[in-house]
Amino acid sequence: MKDTARKRFTVQQITKMLWEGEALFKQGSTVDEVCRRIGISKQAYYCLRKDSCKMRVDQVRCLKELGKENGR
Repeated sequence: MKDTARKRFTVQQITKMLWEGEALFKQGSTVDEVCRRIGISKQAYYCLRKDSCKMRVDQVRCLKELGKENGR
């Protein structure tokens, strides 16, 4: 079965949201507050966090460029 799900956010946007969430947690915010501020559901937050493997935005950008280069 082919995965036809539409992606709503880019990898860079996801990484930025997760880093912002981590900063809010350090300030004492709850998961509900963080998700409301970022604009995603709790379920989406946990799925994105599980899949992100804590990469920085510049690492994601570099990885994406390498993927394009390997495709050529």
